[in-house]
Amino acid sequence: MTSSEHYDSQYDLIYDDLSVLNTYDLHKPFTSNPSSPSKSYWLIYIHGGAWRDPKQTSRTLVPTLSNLSPSSYPIAGIISANYRLSAYPGHATDPSKPEDKSRNATHPEHIQDILTAIRFFQDKYRFGEDYILAGHSCGATLVYQVVMGSWKARKREDQDDNTPIEDSLKLPKAVVGIEGIYDLELLKKTHPDMLIYKTFLETAFGTDQSKWKDASPVNGKLHDKWPSGKVAVLAQSKEDELVDWIQTEKMSDALWREKKTGRRDIVVGLEGKHEDVWRHGKGVAKAITKALEMLRDA
Repeated sequence: MTSSEHYDSQYDLIYDDLSVLNTYDLHKPFTSNPSSPSKSYWLIYIHGGAWRDPKQTSRTLVPTLSNLSPSSYPIAGIISANYRLSAYPGHATDPSKPEDKSRNATHPEHIQDILTAIRFFQDKYRFGEDYILAGHSCGATLVYQVVMGSWKARKREDQDDNTPIEDSLKLPKAVVGIEGIYDLELLKKTHPDMLIYKTFLETAFGTDQSKWKDASPVNGKLHDKWPSGKVAVLAQSKEDELVDWIQTEKMSDALWREKKTGRRDIVVGLEGKHEDVWRHGKGVAKAITKALEMLRDA
């Protein structure tokens, strides 16, 4: 257990025993916002890393913590979750091995891990739907996949195969996508001469690109699948050198197309390159605080 300025932190807690990467970090505030104790929200954060980078973990949220003061914002607790990664045998310092089940995941195993984690967190911390789900890069893909409602958490011992996702977990009040990938096919088409994009997309989602469409949040039926949603945030920097602004534009169009009365959607401009947004903490914090402010005013 370690502590920061605002939070008492615990690292590498376990939400599932499926693999060594089914873990999370917990940050509980030392103080809370006394002006609105009944309006506090939990934050669940999902890291990026192209579904495969072992150096991108739950710890990437740590720089953000100093910019999220629970005395200024109604934060009841923060969770940063890990999940199984796809294969990366060519990584320079930590290549994946075929026998490592924590680093050979393919879709939909990443999203199943996230859904399983959320269900565990709701059972343990009892926050119901009073939470914000935020993610960076492919973590943004995952958080919007959650509210697409097309996949289920892994079955519990007391749960049969026909139990729908809505019966096993409650969807968030707000979703925050930061520098996100929302259209898989478009990402590959935007970078036709860069093999790395084709490689990590096929490693995570397979070579049959006809299936990428179903996995892309731009094609989600959010009006039907996320009726409880109050706020949808898309945050992007025009200095991002890895994920293009057109991804945010396409997702913004999709949100408008799937607009629900009572849900507020916004695009938030950030500064810095792709990794700077989380590495310096201010970009991620800006996107999350915008969601908190919009929930307060909802």
